[in-house]
Amino acid sequence: MKNKKKKYRDPELILEEIRDLDSLIITGRQLILEHPQDSTTQLLLEQDEIKKQELISELETSLAVNRRHIFKYIIMDDRKKIFVETLLTNLGNLKQILDKTLEFLTEEKKKKFEIYFETVFASSFGIFLTTPFDDTLFYSDYTDVFEFVINTLSDMSSADESEINEIIKKKFKGNRKLIRKFTKFFENVVFTGKDVGLKWKNYDLKEIGIVIKQDKAKSLFSLFKEHETYEEEFVEHSGYIKGLSLLTYKIEFQFEDSKKKRIIRAKFDPKFSDKIKNRIDEPAKAKFIINIEFNDITEEEKKTYQLIKIEFLNEP
Repeated sequence: MKNKKKKYRDPELILEEIRDLDSLIITGRQLILEHPQDSTTQLLLEQDEIKKQELISELETSLAVNRRHIFKYIIMDDRKKIFVETLLTNLGNLKQILDKTLEFLTEEKKKKFEIYFETVFASSFGIFLTTPFDDTLFYSDYTDVFEFVINTLSDMSSADESEINEIIKKKFKGNRKLIRKFTKFFENVVFTGKDVGLKWKNYDLKEIGIVIKQDKAKSLFSLFKEHETYEEEFVEHSGYIKGLSLLTYKIEFQFEDSKKKRIIRAKFDPKFSDKIKNRIDEPAKAKFIINIEFNDITEEEKKTYQLIKIEFLNEP
């Protein structure tokens, strides 16, 4: 007699059953608070929580069969509830890390990482997340993003300060948008006051994870914060002043770059006013400092220039 292929319930059916159980569990906890000596309610609550863990185990298998990834964000504390602000902040930042990592790895701007909140689980406060169906057979954005995030955190968890700085330089390649998201992640871990774990399980049911300890989170937050700042940059060009305002203290300086004419619009200190007035179109060598500002809303970097030195080739 041939073995019949085992059938698995659809993940959505299991999730619907888990959500129904969640309602019963919430009600049970409220009743126990009101009637702490009610042993029957306590027993029913324990049975519901055991049943939920069984359903989550079934859900993981069903998700794997349906080629969906599982990602868990775990606050390592035996708690039954969490402040809404903490939950939303942590989940929002996690989503931003996944989005920016996807952009970084694929070099596609504004590409979003699809992931769903499904439920929470015990004994620590765990947030259970899943991806949509992964229809790629040989290459997966989901796999690459999860591996980058967890492996990067794992590499840094056992590294010293100098090694961490090298990891940031090598892996993040100066991408300050992504660095900022990780900085915020470590800040959130510190804010929770508890260790935080991440676990990823792909549809082969292979699981990898990492626990970020509080003291390590504080250290990583400080180091990543340093990498958010910009090193001073300078540029020097030979060209001409093409425009000048002694009211707003701004100039337009034209130069050639790869045989193309370029314009730098820069501010200047009023002390340069006498030196540069009436010197339009005269050959000069100018040095500028580049200031880079980051807009947290648009997540764009904007460069501004400041004239710090200018020498005219035909000095009188």
